[in-house]
Amino acid sequence: MEKEKSEKFKTISLQEVKSMLGFTGKGFRSVLRWCQKKKINVFGDGRRRRILETDWIDTQQKDLIKAIKHQFPSTWAEELKKRGIKLKDLVNKVQTYQSQSNNAAQLLKDWDDE
Repeated sequence: MEKEKSEKFKTISLQEVKSMLGFTGKGFRSVLRWCQKKKINVFGDGRRRRILETDWIDTQQKDLIKAIKHQFPSTWAEELKKRGIKLKDLVNKVQTYQSQSNNAAQLLKDWDDE
């Protein structure tokens, strides 16, 4: 008989996180500091410590967006669109955005239509 997964949510072990970040060494102090800095909750005990996969994905996406905004300061919205990231999704994740001008409202409407 196969074991049923006891986890309701997909998680990533700190060992995997450490590997994905390229950290070396025996312990997990650097990974724990990184998680704390990124405001990612770590749960579990000892070597069984884990993070939620959704937290990892959100953090990576935020870092990508930050890099794109830095690299393309005037056309970052179009660059995100090319990569399949919708502005509406970002607005819902990051914060609730209230458009303060007609141009901003139109931009959001245009992104919704696609």
